[in-house]
Amino acid sequence: MTKKTIILTILVFILALLVRCYWFSQKQGFHTDEIFTVVISKNNEYGFTKYFDTEKTYTGKEIKEIVFGLNDNSPKEILNSLKSLRFHNNGDTPNTPLYYSLFRISQIGLNSFDIKNIYQRGFYLNLILFSLSFFFMFKLINLLNFDKKYIPFILAFCYLNTGTISMSIFARYYALQEMAFVFLSYVFVYIYKTEKINTVQNFSKIISSGTITILSGYYGIIYSAILGLILLIKKRSGWFLICSFIIAIGLTFLIYPNYLDFIYAPRVGISDNSLLSNITNNLNLALFASYQILLNYLFYSIITIISILTLIFNKKLLKDNILWILIGINLFCYILFLLFAPQKVLRYTEPLFPILSLILPAIILETKKLKTVLISLICIIITISFTLPTKFESYDSMLNPPRIAISRGNIENIFVNTTCEPIKTTNSPIIITETNGWNILNIIPYLRDEQRIKIDYTEEPSIYKGNFILLATEKSLILPSTAKIEKEFSCQRFKGYVIENK
Repeated sequence: MTKKTIILTILVFILALLVRCYWFSQKQGFHTDEIFTVVISKNNEYGFTKYFDTEKTYTGKEIKEIVFGLNDNSPKEILNSLKSLRFHNNGDTPNTPLYYSLFRISQIGLNSFDIKNIYQRGFYLNLILFSLSFFFMFKLINLLNFDKKYIPFILAFCYLNTGTISMSIFARYYALQEMAFVFLSYVFVYIYKTEKINTVQNFSKIISSGTITILSGYYGIIYSAILGLILLIKKRSGWFLICSFIIAIGLTFLIYPNYLDFIYAPRVGISDNSLLSNITNNLNLALFASYQILLNYLFYSIITIISILTLIFNKKLLKDNILWILIGINLFCYILFLLFAPQKVLRYTEPLFPILSLILPAIILETKKLKTVLISLICIIITISFTLPTKFESYDSMLNPPRIAISRGNIENIFVNTTCEPIKTTNSPIIITETNGWNILNIIPYLRDEQRIKIDYTEEPSIYKGNFILLATEKSLILPSTAKIEKEFSCQRFKGYVIENK
């Protein structure tokens, strides 16, 4: 590898890092699941399983302190949180505790319940995970039959797409799972290609990558099982591989003894009877969603057309069996993950994006006459996609209706298109009414410290005299005849009403 290639690779990494920092700086709101990350990592029941006191009038500051500042961030308290996460993941059985644990550790020494400070620490964690993902991807590409001088271009396509950027600024486990999948893929290709398998180095690689992948999230079981099975079929050192896999599984249960709790968790495909009884419709929905996601967040319409035309006229693909095995596995998992996902949205498939990205260079880099032109054109397209994207939130954030794919990239998780301004600018008291309890977490980032907040879990809340804001999730909300609605607005999962009550 030349010095020029190394320098360009470093520049791509710096650019990808700066792009993530820029979009995080634009973040104006948070997904419910991001708030859950804080609540669950701190073993705080408020907003998760414990309701607020309906007899009390809170201030915005008090609610934030209850949700984000119940425990301090001293080493002792963080250690207690980690112990609790290890044994029951603080009640969040559909997920694994590794990311929550890392997120909790990232808060050490932070003496603030300010939301921006909390999530800035979480973003730093995601940047570390992104850096590791980039590093293992660099090592993986070096093992494949790509021309080494094109490595910077390949890495740019892997990490400057709007899908991976969107997940880097999202405080959930997907950044961890992306890194884990790339790490395991690198180890898979390394073991697949190496002549001497039975070494201490290979033993440690299999154990570490396998354990991290399984603990990164429950889809990690599927991914690691498929790669492991292929290694067993293709390699002769069966007992060495089997022993390595068993130890990785043993470490997983040592770190998280209740790992199998997910089998009985709500919203998980294995226990979802409606999914199993309606598999055809779910498959059709997953296939349609897979098309939308790829065109909105990874390949985009123009790049897809370029790839298809290149393949038609050139009729050549990169000759590397292990590359196409890896791509095939990721395509299979891509559809499978969406099939079992509770919502057919980006985040359940994004960890597969860096490997799926290799489809493009495997086609483009085999052209002869137009290679430079095509690479330049694709670089321009991905630059436009991450600098001038559509700011579009996940469907399950209740901000956007479903729609067809667009020609350039989407950026998620910045919430600049929310309409919560009346909450952020008013001095009037706020009444929040809803029956689920956890929906209240959606509103917390927008509350002013000095605002008076009343929480009611009924459809007919007790309301203030004078001017106030009512936030409701129930369509059957009942208002007294004296209440005049001055303005209506939406704020994530809530319908908002600016009311004058005479």
